[in-house]
Amino acid sequence: MFEARRENGREPPRSDRTERSDRTDRTDRTERSDRAERFDRVERVERVERAEGFGAEPVYRGPQVIELTGGEGHALDDLAGRDLADAVAGILSTFDRNAGAVSLRQIAETAQRRGRLAGDVQLVQSQVAAAVRADNARRTAAGQRPRFRFAGGRIALTDWLLPGDLARLEQEALAAVERYRDAARRAFARKLSELPGHAFVEICVLALERIGLGQLRAVRRAGAPGGESHFSGALRTAGDEIKLALVIRRDGREVGRERVTELRGSLHHYGPATAGWILTAGQMLSGAREEAAIPGTAPISLFDGLAVARLCEDNDVAVLRARLPVAIPDVDLLEALRAS
Repeated sequence: MFEARRENGREPPRSDRTERSDRTDRTDRTERSDRAERFDRVERVERVERAEGFGAEPVYRGPQVIELTGGEGHALDDLAGRDLADAVAGILSTFDRNAGAVSLRQIAETAQRRGRLAGDVQLVQSQVAAAVRADNARRTAAGQRPRFRFAGGRIALTDWLLPGDLARLEQEALAAVERYRDAARRAFARKLSELPGHAFVEICVLALERIGLGQLRAVRRAGAPGGESHFSGALRTAGDEIKLALVIRRDGREVGRERVTELRGSLHHYGPATAGWILTAGQMLSGAREEAAIPGTAPISLFDGLAVARLCEDNDVAVLRARLPVAIPDVDLLEALRAS
């Protein structure tokens, strides 16, 4: 009876059961071996990371160079001033800070390898050196921390000598200050729009005088809109004077395309003038900006409420300067003392 049930239930022969059991054992052993190997690899990586994090000598992995395509950005020798300094800072940020300062030749060769160098390598090194020194002077005059350390023909970022959290907090503070500055400028623009017409004109004239605009004379034109004040003037530059026609809207209304076209066609009534400026506490419509940007015509500059606020802000007109001093380490002095 028992043997019959086993046949009806089609129980597999004993040899088949043994073969499947062998295969299962081999699979289990392989999986256990793989898990053990992965565990060993993870444990080795964690030991290295713990060693680096607790004061041991860091593992030097070589320069961390981010390869860029040749079409990204301008050539290094096509830039100047702040833009060139920004490009140099971007190149330096791809190097390993543990390797120390980078030579001028390395910077030029890196730019050349990325297709961002069109001229002579030696000339670019001189340009980079001048741009780095000028950027440090610019930031020092503005009360900001210099970006570069430059000595012996080698350049390093000052960020490399600061703790990571300090550099991060500095970036967050600068971003917050920029948002604060933008909000203050918008509030200033709203206050300007609330001024009586004659008061707004006087604020604009004071700001224009601060930037070097002189010989201001009122121009009375028949048929001119009643909400405008017209002036002629001369903007003094380094080597010449530019005769300007000025239109200041006292009513704070927006400026459209027709007003730009009308001023461009009437410059001969202002001295004669070779360029025109329009200032308002209101907005500049897109048509006005398109008309002012037409190439091959007399230049017309447009100042809306925010632009007038920035003009006053840059020249200390109707604003108060607020400062928040922060003491930061003088890394150059401290490094020099440590080396001595």
